[in-house]
Amino acid sequence: DQAASSSSADRQLSLTDEIKRLPAIAVPEKIKSFDLLLGSRDELRVCVTYVKNIVQVYTLNVAEKHAEPKAIHTLRQQGHPTEVRAVGFSSDNLAVASGSGESLKLWNRATQSCLRTVETGYVVSCCFVPGDRHVLVGLKTGQLLIVDIVIGEVIERIEAHAKELWSIVLTPDQRGCVTGGGDTTVKFWNFELIADPNREEGSEVKVLSLLHKNVLKLEETVLSVRLSRNSKYIAVALLDSTVKIFFLDTLKFYLSLYGHKLPVLCMDISYDSTIIVTGSADRSIKIWGMDFGDCHRSLVAHDNSVMGLQFIPKTHLFFSCGKDGRLKQWDADSFEKIITLPGHVGEAHGLAVSPNGKFVVSCGSDRTLRLFERTDEPLVLQDVQEEEREELENNTLATGDDSAVPGLPGLKLPSKKTIGSEKAAENILECLEVSKAFEQEDNKSIIPPLMFAYEATNTDDFLLSVLTRVRASDLEEALLLLPFSSVCELLERIPKLTATRQDQTEIICKVVLFLFRIHQKPIVANQTLLPVIQDLIGKLQRAVHELRDMIGVNHHGMQMLQREAEANQGGVDLFRDATKSRRLKNQRRKRKELAKRTFVQIST
Repeated sequence: DQAASSSSADRQLSLTDEIKRLPAIAVPEKIKSFDLLLGSRDELRVCVTYVKNIVQVYTLNVAEKHAEPKAIHTLRQQGHPTEVRAVGFSSDNLAVASGSGESLKLWNRATQSCLRTVETGYVVSCCFVPGDRHVLVGLKTGQLLIVDIVIGEVIERIEAHAKELWSIVLTPDQRGCVTGGGDTTVKFWNFELIADPNREEGSEVKVLSLLHKNVLKLEETVLSVRLSRNSKYIAVALLDSTVKIFFLDTLKFYLSLYGHKLPVLCMDISYDSTIIVTGSADRSIKIWGMDFGDCHRSLVAHDNSVMGLQFIPKTHLFFSCGKDGRLKQWDADSFEKIITLPGHVGEAHGLAVSPNGKFVVSCGSDRTLRLFERTDEPLVLQDVQEEEREELENNTLATGDDSAVPGLPGLKLPSKKTIGSEKAAENILECLEVSKAFEQEDNKSIIPPLMFAYEATNTDDFLLSVLTRVRASDLEEALLLLPFSSVCELLERIPKLTATRQDQTEIICKVVLFLFRIHQKPIVANQTLLPVIQDLIGKLQRAVHELRDMIGVNHHGMQMLQREAEANQGGVDLFRDATKSRRLKNQRRKRKELAKRTFVQIST
């Protein structure tokens, strides 16, 4: 017997006999999903999808003993895996450069396809160099990068600022650029062609570089820099919510624009150097004159911070975008909003207008670029304003924001009145009206169109369909908006509904109990409703008892099936008590911590 038992024990298989552990795969990002494929010659392929829109394929030879997984393919989506912070147009209107938290991408405007991707770092500003062969990129670390578009590489890294490089703008003569950073300085640079340090001997190839020319020291962090087209002024937006204007040639102080409550995040100067427009984190846009620094008009532009702003070339029209995700066009002469364009799902971080004024591109936190094209269709400003007014009226509550009921001044509901609750109340009232008219007709074969739309053949099913389609969060507010006469009519229809549709006892009880709680006194005082209420209470009690008995039978039946299944499987628990498992886990953790503290005390 002992020999037989030992031989049977030897024949028992362990987990390692059936399953072989393979090497682990270290992935660079958070995994969203994966799949396995067993190929020929003992090759295992693993396809992994990451949260950042990246797909990688790994291969592993299962037959080899010490094989290591290798990445053989990497598929990256054309879009940015992180939020886009900066965007710019080329001078020929054909290319768009966009920068995000890890790279700079170059796009073809006509085909919307990605041409180049250059790993840079966290980009906060960018602009094309004259000639459209290079792009200047400002990083969050303060570095200024020169990116060659043709080869798709960073050809030079310049330590321009000690902190964030928030703004890059070209000089009007196109011979240099100006940068502003978080180290409270504005620096001036000139373009130069220097010998390529990586060139071969005897080669005369030259590459673009920047020569530091001058520096303007300020008291606060520089958030934005703009130059006037006539090369006379430089405007600098500071963290103290002011904009200081200096003479470009001597860097002497000229004007100070103050009036914003929060820092100015973006600004632009018109083509004729007569108007400067500033956008601030206080949600406003201010239009100033460049001659005296007077504020022409202050506009409440967006529902959140204004993040981007730029004039259309050779006009006084400008676009703005904000953290509310919207893109808006304004007229700086008449101070009117022209149009609101559909924006981003989330925040909009910046925009750029093409040199010909026909295209606008915006970037945002939804990791997308949105390209808009100007059409030849005439735009009537009055029609646009009328459409916006109608949309505002549709989104405004017709009954006000308060949930007021006569006789109940202190009523406080956990729900909030919305457009959906008002529409639900209208649907209930319309249902009662259509049902009453249908019952008064002699020819019941012709179903009203509204009842047919709800796929109901009688008034009971029609009413129940309307009630069940109301969202749970809007039901109480919708019932609260019903007049008392409609409440009485609704209560008169519910007893028949309770008897015929016992499968909807829950929604019927919810409606009846809420109406009783709100209109208790007038319902009790109404003598005509007394027999209806008595009949309704009796039918609801029977329906609730039947529903409770059915749930109890189902519950105990499921418990019996569970016990039988566990007994047939040798005592294996199908369902584990989560609270008990958590309690045991906490007890084990506390014992480990106590043992660790005891060990530390003994060792010390």
